[in-house]
Amino acid sequence: ANVAFNGALKANPLGGISISVPGGTTSVEKTVTGSGTYDPTPLPNQSPIPDPLVNLVMPDYSSLTVKTHSCTDGPGIYSSLEDGSPCNMAAGLYVVTGKVQAGAQKSSLSIAGNNTINASAGITLYFTCAKLTGPAGARPCNSPGEPGGDLTFSGSGGMTITAPTVGPTVSQPELAGVAIVADRMDTGTFSLRGGVGQNVNGIVYAPNGTLDIRGDVHDTIAMDSLVVVKDISFAGQATLSLHYSDAANRKIPYSLLNLSQ
Repeated sequence: ANVAFNGALKANPLGGISISVPGGTTSVEKTVTGSGTYDPTPLPNQSPIPDPLVNLVMPDYSSLTVKTHSCTDGPGIYSSLEDGSPCNMAAGLYVVTGKVQAGAQKSSLSIAGNNTINASAGITLYFTCAKLTGPAGARPCNSPGEPGGDLTFSGSGGMTITAPTVGPTVSQPELAGVAIVADRMDTGTFSLRGGVGQNVNGIVYAPNGTLDIRGDVHDTIAMDSLVVVKDISFAGQATLSLHYSDAANRKIPYSLLNLSQ
């Protein structure tokens, strides 16, 4: 599919973008700088594109309860995900809030070592903010943004997230094809840092968050995803192999499609 930046693009000599789809384009609203390698050549000074998921309904977690062990307790509200090995998560909606310390929101969800997360049974991970007072729970993040739940996955373990095909519950079919979604005001960073195998199948939507890709030349993070994030950053020599298929994601309504040229 195509790549679009509502902003600027900069890559160092070891970085770049290669689009394998015939006729695919990399459009950039502002400038293209650095000495990265691009195929085809990016198109600067393009019109910004609208958010293709502006009408995506945020998950309804009103029926979920606060739980502790995501590997065994199933769908629910969690301050962080468990990093057992192996960890086979049951199908459904998992709400991740980050933690509260001294009455203030704290993000940070780090999974490291050789732990393996298997979330391939049809799972949506929803990252939002934690209640600051009263019983533990989830709440919408505040405008214009605050660091809510986030994710850092590193080490030698593997992680697979596969979105549901019919929604986590019968009442939420709108989440079919959605693997990772963040509250629109969540400014958290979603960092994938190499490993044996890190795979995401389904939409990744964090309109106020950052997708951070790291690792060495041997690491490839594979996504069959429509990815919409505020920013994307790379460190090291890891490869982000990004594909898109209707089967794993959600078809965008024609009313939201537009021509950029």
